Amino acid sequence: MIKKICLTLFVTVSATAFGADDKQLAQAGLKTDFSIVINSMAIIGRQDSDNAAKFYVSAFESYKPEPSDMYKLRMWQSWPAEIEKSQQTALVNWVSANQKALSQLQQGSEMSYFWLAYPEKSPLGRGPLSMYRQVNSLATAMCWRAKLKASDGDFAGAFNDVLAAYKFGRNLTDRPHRLWEQKTGYDIQITAMWTAGMIMSRSKPDIAAIAAFQDQLTSLIQDQTFIYDLKGEQIIVNEAIDMTFEDGAVSLNSLESFKRNLSLTDAQVAQWQNLQKLPTITAARRLYWYVEGILPKSPAQLKFQKINLVEEIDSRSNSNILIQYFRPDIIKDFDLPTRCRAESEAVATICAIKRYQADKGQLAPTLKVLQVTGYIPYEPSDPYSNGILTYIPGAGDFRLYSFGADFKNDNCRMSDWGQSSTGGDQVFWPL
Repeated sequence: MIKKICLTLFVTVSATAFGADDKQLAQAGLKTDFSIVINSMAIIGRQDSDNAAKFYVSAFESYKPEPSDMYKLRMWQSWPAEIEKSQQTALVNWVSANQKALSQLQQGSEMSYFWLAYPEKSPLGRGPLSMYRQVNSLATAMCWRAKLKASDGDFAGAFNDVLAAYKFGRNLTDRPHRLWEQKTGYDIQITAMWTAGMIMSRSKPDIAAIAAFQDQLTSLIQDQTFIYDLKGEQIIVNEAIDMTFEDGAVSLNSLESFKRNLSLTDAQVAQWQNLQKLPTITAARRLYWYVEGILPKSPAQLKFQKINLVEEIDSRSNSNILIQYFRPDIIKDFDLPTRCRAESEAVATICAIKRYQADKGQLAPTLKVLQVTGYIPYEPSDPYSNGILTYIPGAGDFRLYSFGADFKNDNCRMSDWGQSSTGGDQVFWPL
């Protein structure tokens, strides 16, 4: 019954603020407990028993920080056998000290969702997850344990740890997590994929372990949208609008709170004081509608359709100071979900290429052949070319890469998504 009431409240508030009768809302002067709204959205259609929160919180609280000997290690490049002896010892001891935390993290990753509830009548702010700084470090520890297991020949265990980290990241990208939480989740998933790539590059997993890993990874990829979810951000801007206006006019008490919390200048305070409720609601609605329509597009689509995201978002928000502060922060990392998908599909494809090579005694001539023969469900897309990832088989080995952010084929010249003055490709293989 409680969930039904919460669902009704959420639908009513969302429909009113973003697309129903704006005039009616502007005149109503209603105050809503938005913590109830965001918590309701998180649990709709879900069971409390499927929430990973108790496992993840236990993992956060059990976590032991990494020792100073490990600070120079680079997750993307370091392999246990190639680091200094003192660092190897520190690494093994650190992972061992975190067995309880990692066990809790692994159990939580088997749950279907993760949500830490906001306390009732509390400002939403950054949210309850922000009090736990161990999130990234725990995922990193899980990936290091995967590398250690692979180094010892336990490839099934290593890939299980990679998948646990990957699913942990996925749980952070789900509705209605805030954008900063979703970005953290995608970063964790990318780290997990790089770990899987290193395991296949620096060791020799058996084909059975690779096949089992590919099967689970492919299922996870197909179950994820890889698009930012803005529902949490919409609730935040609704809350800001609700706090700003009292009986249709700007509340001076709320204005003082915004001035203090957002460090507003006197000129900005004056702009805030001149806000009107109906135009503010309309501006927020139009901005979010536009951004939600843009989010499914790949970077290549934005480029070739000549869409300047900065200009488009600025034009829809710069005339309203509240919207400027509470607009979705997607410009810098707009392509993070699509990069995560490309990394994930690339790793699954690498698994397929190795399986095909083991079965046929040669490399697949094309990605299409991998698809037709059932080793992959579809050809992996390249978000920077409007095509598929570039695959070039050679004498016993192969190259697999994306064009990267310069949108050009640089012939497998390595660069982190082309983020350099000279361009380059995002190379998935060889590492």
